[in-house]
Amino acid sequence: MNATNATNAAAWSPAAVFRVLLALALGTSVALAQPGKPAATAPDTPAGAALTRLIEWINGEDFDQPETFFDEAFLNAIPPAQLGVVRAQLAQQYFGPGEVSLVRIEQQLSPHELDAVIVGSKGAHMRTRLGLDMASGLMNRLNFAPAPELDDTSPKSWADLIAALEALPGTITFGAYELTADSDDEDSLADLRAVATHNPDRALAIGSAFKLYVLGAVGEAVAAGDHKWLDTVAVDDDIKSLPSGKMQLLPAGTALTLDAVATDMIRISDNTATDHLIHLLGRAAVEAYTLEHDPSADAWFPFLTTLDMFRLKLGGDDALMTRYAKADLAERRRLLAEDGPVDQLTPNMLAATMWRAPREIERLEWFASARTLASLHARLDALAKADRKIAAALRQNPGLPFDRNTWPDIAFKGGSEPGVICFAWLMERTDGRQFALVMAWNDPAEPVDESAAMDLALIAATLLAEE
Repeated sequence: MNATNATNAAAWSPAAVFRVLLALALGTSVALAQPGKPAATAPDTPAGAALTRLIEWINGEDFDQPETFFDEAFLNAIPPAQLGVVRAQLAQQYFGPGEVSLVRIEQQLSPHELDAVIVGSKGAHMRTRLGLDMASGLMNRLNFAPAPELDDTSPKSWADLIAALEALPGTITFGAYELTADSDDEDSLADLRAVATHNPDRALAIGSAFKLYVLGAVGEAVAAGDHKWLDTVAVDDDIKSLPSGKMQLLPAGTALTLDAVATDMIRISDNTATDHLIHLLGRAAVEAYTLEHDPSADAWFPFLTTLDMFRLKLGGDDALMTRYAKADLAERRRLLAEDGPVDQLTPNMLAATMWRAPREIERLEWFASARTLASLHARLDALAKADRKIAAALRQNPGLPFDRNTWPDIAFKGGSEPGVICFAWLMERTDGRQFALVMAWNDPAEPVDESAAMDLALIAATLLAEE
């Protein structure tokens, strides 16, 4: 939801590219294995030579002519002047001041493409996939993804993982569940069997993960025959929100299919698409769907649009934001009414770019527990089995580079704003067993450590692979 979320920002920035390279190697991770000693040798192939040169660059040897190593499209995405910035960020956050070494080659997909594991002096392992253009021999694909499950100090059991969660500042709700047709487990809810949990019933702010509720409400409206996926939605200037997304850039009146709008709401977390869907269904319909899956949700209603949220948190009237946060349901509805106090605010883009500290995340957000989001994913999966549009929307972006040899089918939605991060996955293993993995982390005092959250999620998926 955050207007400055780097992975969804419309404009390029070094930090955005770094996070994309680091955390969104979509579907490109490889089978997990036990860590080995850094004594491997790169293969005698074009990709092997490129890997050796890449490690030399990470270790401080600059490219005299980057255009002789990277292809034009790569350098358009990451200009040569920013290569040093990316290298410095890698060293600071992952590798440390010492040299990086090659641990092993995991896959040689062809002479021009390979997967490797490298490690720095901090002991943090990174998966690296690189690819070369066959004609020019220039690098055109490069993904870095943390491999925390290979680090010597990383949690190696559920007990270790829960201890790591408990050590983090703020509050976390976490749940790993197996979907079952039936269960006698006392810690089960409907078709969920708890594998490991921490504060599973603690409702916390979830950021854009709330869009799972909107998708479910749309899916049920289509199933009921009230709408069709090929129905068109016209872009309305009055409903345009801030990024993330791209729908806000389209001229008023542009017609998009309901399918396209719903898909972009999940795929790129499009805020304007989300708000158009809420307006199409009506706030009351989305609230009714949410209450069906979480009877306690009325404690944080009205169900806000993203524009409502941006107006309250970035509209320049902190007194109104606090007043709304403290108000009861009736007063909140009055404040949100058309031409009411909130409706008259305009979110400030400059304020959005400077938004770094948590703002009323304990009272003014969308909220859910790990158990609730896992249950919601299970309900969406049942809906998706009868509607391929729902299934496709949820599978556009897996969020993190999980091992696709173990997890070939991944449905995901996450969310973040300063002080908030949330991950919600439904994953099917190669043996056909399905698991929900959910974590939301809130800290009202400081921004949360997104890298730490990602690392722990990757470790949780590794532990689930062994269940």
